[in-house]
Amino acid sequence: MRVETQVTIAAPPERVADYVTDVRNLSSWYGHVSACNFLGPAPLQAGTRLQVELEFLGRTWALTYAIEELVPNTLLRMHGTAGALNVQTTYLWQRVEPGTRLRLRHDIEAKGAFGFAAPLARAALHRANTSDLERLKRILERS
Repeated sequence: MRVETQVTIAAPPERVADYVTDVRNLSSWYGHVSACNFLGPAPLQAGTRLQVELEFLGRTWALTYAIEELVPNTLLRMHGTAGALNVQTTYLWQRVEPGTRLRLRHDIEAKGAFGFAAPLARAALHRANTSDLERLKRILERS
């Protein structure tokens, strides 16, 4: 299942990418994330592992993410697992007028009973991501 959302933010890609890739900011704009911690040494780079705790569809999830690729101000790709879920998350930053287009893509493989809920989960995740990106936009455009 693929879920893609995007937003244009009136701020340069460097500023948007710096804010998004600073894991201390994650819970300020990602509404369903309650915590994000490094599993090993910081900073964020290829090979870094993170533990992300979130609430989604009435459940608490603890995803362990591994950073697969980080191209400053351009791309962040990471792979996460939580039980029956495998999640590939990609952030793409592109310079546009008046600032940055941020694209967020989740490719999710749900095994077992979770696979049956995919259509409901896709719609809920799209709504949540749209709301999260709008929150991020408000934060970055007012500061």
